[in-house]
Amino acid sequence: EFDKINFSIGFENNQIKFSGNNIPLRFYQFTSQYGSSVNAVPFSIGWERNTTDNFLWTTSGALFREVVDMTLPGVGAQYIRATSQNTWFFPLSQNFTWKTNAQLG
Repeated sequence: EFDKINFSIGFENNQIKFSGNNIPLRFYQFTSQYGSSVNAVPFSIGWERNTTDNFLWTTSGALFREVVDMTLPGVGAQYIRATSQNTWFFPLSQNFTWKTNAQLG
């Protein structure tokens, strides 16, 4: 009732073009190593716990999301990213709710 596990996989083709004069050196180094057209196959797995009282008009409860994104080996540039987002809702009155959010990645 409160927990979800999500999986996703996709395909990305990123085209890199420079304009202007203040391009960071690491951008030039990246395109020298990988080229100006970079493919990736991103994969994601996540867990979510939702204990809020209402999906659209939340007044109390919490929402926790933990996600790991990565690219599959052997296709383009490689990365891995982990993010955590936690949100809490506290009713202040009948018409007002305090929302606190923390995110780390």
